[in-house]
Amino acid sequence: MSAAQLSKAAGRVTDGASGIASIALQEHFTCRELAEKWHMSESTVFKLFVGEAGIIKLGSRSARKRTKVSIRIPLSVAERVYKALQS
Repeated sequence: MSAAQLSKAAGRVTDGASGIASIALQEHFTCRELAEKWHMSESTVFKLFVGEAGIIKLGSRSARKRTKVSIRIPLSVAERVYKALQS
């Protein structure tokens, strides 16, 4: 099986010529989803990813209330962090 076929089978979207995964079109995970898959708490997953390049931070700022931040984690970023945790 070629690299492009493996990438497609894994759910990655590539631009063909360069083989670089397009982060915008990849599957994105919430902290809860990865916490369930990796058997960790949501807060641990949040702490692992909050400073990573490539994540999407969603939230609102209010002067009266605590700021609530939610993140979305692309598949390629999740794979990168998981490999780093294995080392």
